[in-house]
Parts: sequence; C-alpha cells; structure tokens
Amino acid sequence: MTDRSAIDTIVGYFYQFDKTILDILNSDNKQTIVVEGIEDIDLISPDETIAVQCKYYEKSEYNHSVIKKPIMLMLKHYAGLLKSGSPVIKYHLYGHYKAGQEKLSLPLSSDYLKTNFLTYTKNESIVKDGKKATKKVTHKLYEELGLSDEDLSDFINLLTIDINAPSFENQLTEIFNKLCEHFSCDKFEAENFYYNSGLKVIKDLSTKQDIANRSITKPSFLSEINTKQLLFNSWFVHYKGKAKYYREVKRNYFNTGLNTNPYERFFLFEVKPIDSLQNIKEIIRIIQNRWSKLSLLEKNSFCPYVYIHNLSEIKLQQVKQELFEEGMTLKDGYDFLGAKLNVNSLIQRATNQNGIKIKFINSLLDLDSILNHIIAPKEIYQFFLSNNFYDNESCKHIKIQIEETLDLKNII
Repeated sequence: MTDRSAIDTIVGYFYQFDKTILDILNSDNKQTIVVEGIEDIDLISPDETIAVQCKYYEKSEYNHSVIKKPIMLMLKHYAGLLKSGSPVIKYHLYGHYKAGQEKLSLPLSSDYLKTNFLTYTKNESIVKDGKKATKKVTHKLYEELGLSDEDLSDFINLLTIDINAPSFENQLTEIFNKLCEHFSCDKFEAENFYYNSGLKVIKDLSTKQDIANRSITKPSFLSEINTKQLLFNSWFVHYKGKAKYYREVKRNYFNTGLNTNPYERFFLFEVKPIDSLQNIKEIIRIIQNRWSKLSLLEKNSFCPYVYIHNLSEIKLQQVKQELFEEGMTLKDGYDFLGAKLNVNSLIQRATNQNGIKIKFINSLLDLDSILNHIIAPKEIYQFFLSNNFYDNESCKHIKIQIEETLDLKNII
C-alpha cells in the first residue's frame, strides 16, 4: 500500500470513529452505543435500535454500486428478523462523496430499490454439451429472501440514506465545538486532550472480541475522556504528521521568550533502556538552556528541575558526573555522602552568583517532598512513553505521551 493510499485508509477509519464519537455526543443518557455491532455503529434506545453504516469517499463520485452491497446486507438482516419474529430495527447509510449525489432518487420506491440495489448478476458454473462453462445469472435478492412488495415498503420506511454527510474536516469541527462546549475548553484542548482520548476509547472498543464489551454510554464516554493528558495516538499523529503535531504542542506549552514567568518548572521524562547517556544529557542541556534565566540583570532568576524515570541510580550518577565535569553547576538536595534529602538546599533560588543551572530530583518520593515545600507558582511537565508515572494535581500538571525519548527535542 502506498503512503497516499495508506493515508486514505486511515482517514476512512477516522471518519467512522469520528461519526461514532459524534453520535455519542449527540445521544441521550439512556442510549447505548455499540461499536462494530450489527453495523459500524448501533444506537440502542429503550424503544428502538438504529444500525449505522458509515462510508467516506472524498475522491470518488457517488454511484449506486457503492451502497448496493450494504443495502443488500441490511435487507438480509431485516429478512432474518422477520423470519425469526424478532422486532425490526432501523437502518442508516451515512456517507460523504466527492460528487454525484444527484444520481440517487429519494425517497426510494419499491421498483427503484429492486432495480438498482436488489438485482445483481453472478458468474456461475454450468455444464453445456458435456463441458464446463460459466454463465451470467441474474439474481433478485428480494425473491430469494421471499419478501413481498409490502415487506420492501416496510424496509424502505426503516431505511435512511444520507449521501450528503459532512466532510472529514467539517465533521471534526462539529466534534471539537461540542467538546469545547461540554468541557469549557479551547480548541487545542478539545482536539489534543478529549478528542484524542475519545479516539483511543473507540479504537479500543472496536478491537474487543465479544460484542457485549463493545458498548458505551454518553456519561461513561465523557468520564473516560475527561483527562488532561496528551496521548500519542499513532493513527492520529500519522494522519496529522508527527512534526506538525509536536509543533502545535510546543506552541501551546513551551514557547519561551523575554517575558517567561519565573515559575518553578519540573520536567519529568521517561527513558528507554536503549537511550544513551549522550542523548539524555542532550535533552537536559536543552531544558536547561530554554528554561533558566541567570543573568545579572534578572531580578527573578530561575532554573528547571529534572526527574528521569526508569533511569538506574548508577546511570543517573554518571549523567550528573559528566554534566558537572562539563561545567554545569547542579544541585540534587544531597549535600554530602550519606546525607538525607535537604529540600531547602535544593529549592534555593538559582542566581548568576551561585550559577545553579539545573536541579536533579532522584525519586518520585523526593519530588513529593519538594513540591510540598515550594510556595511559589509551579508547573509540572511529564513526558511518558506508555503510561503516566506520576499524579499530582496540586499545581498545573501537563502529561504528554511521546513515542521516543528524543522527541522531547522537538517539543521543549
């Protein structure tokens, strides 16, 4: 599959997932939404069930053949319900097409439905003059299912066809607007916190084997996505572009300038066993260079705190030693060999005179102690690989999932 066709496939999946999210946001609290049920999306209420099939053909014109198979499958399902005496359900075809919508005549008539959607030809093997051959045979699905014209009329009343569904971008905008309204947030938060979390929820549901585990309600969905952490959704980032995604994160959280507030900033980042000490030191230097002010003219000087998750004590000592030997003055709150953590020693203000450029935090327990002692405004920026490793909501705490440790270079 080429990169372009891969992107098109991903957009198609996103469009379906976005429609699912939109239907959840538009549902009432008594409805249950099933992902990949009878159709792509099932909307189940106490008094009715609606099965929704969703298609996205941004580059293709509408033709009857595009929705012919889905309609036939829906009719088969309808016939099965009639045969078993089960309550019938409603069906909804929802799709976006480049053009050609005028080809479909609505509302459907029974004859129009039969001719354009329920009649098909199929090559079948026959024996003629003792030899095998193939012959095109015409099939009429409604006859094969034993459905009368009255049955077809009832089916038409249960079927809604929308081939003028909004574009990918317009549907997404509608989702963002609803999320902004519900969570009282801006567009960046709606997209990168709540929508991104929503995508993960729907994607996880779609992979469940048992249909009983693929359902969700609006209250539970909103509860699950109500988390302020940036998830690295590989589908979303691949579609949007990794560089663009990180630029947006940087623009919203890590723009520095002459008027950067002198807050106590804590940078917590996770490393992999394969990450070299050189790369870890490079990240620390970037944090130090961008998030410290130690000039003689600076009244409110400051420098950042750093905690490195999943780095062994030996490697952490190596990092400190090498940075110190390279001329970086640092503090870690341990003033002599065998000493206990001295919080006051660590939180002393960095100045041009003492030259403290970076403050290391050795453990999450130490981090708790330090945060409890600091009265000044403070901010935590946590970068995790799989799962966030620290929770503290006593101050601004931004949680950002990354793919690789070195991705920090493009964010901070």
